Amino acid sequence: MSDRPKSPVVAGKPQAVRGSDAAPVIYFDGVLAWGVHNNVLQIEVACNQLVPADLSSGPLKTRVVVTGHLRCSATAAKQLSEVLDHALEIDGPPDKKSAI
Repeated sequence: MSDRPKSPVVAGKPQAVRGSDAAPVIYFDGVLAWGVHNNVLQIEVACNQLVPADLSSGPLKTRVVVTGHLRCSATAAKQLSEVLDHALEIDGPPDKKSAI
């Protein structure tokens, strides 16, 4: 008997997967750090938070906050990379006018 769970995708066909209302939605502005340990890819994603320097209408400070610790196998990382590449192709080239 195998201790490893089956992948939710086998030969391109999705298996029955239950959803979770408690699963977080992870937003990030960029990758803060990454590495590999014991064949597990480790990726730390972070976002920027704007924080007032004081409670009056003074200047803002930017604080970087880790929003997720991604851990996966090389196989899962390749699958995620392929999905992201495909999604970016569908989205089209970035609109330079909307860049901040």
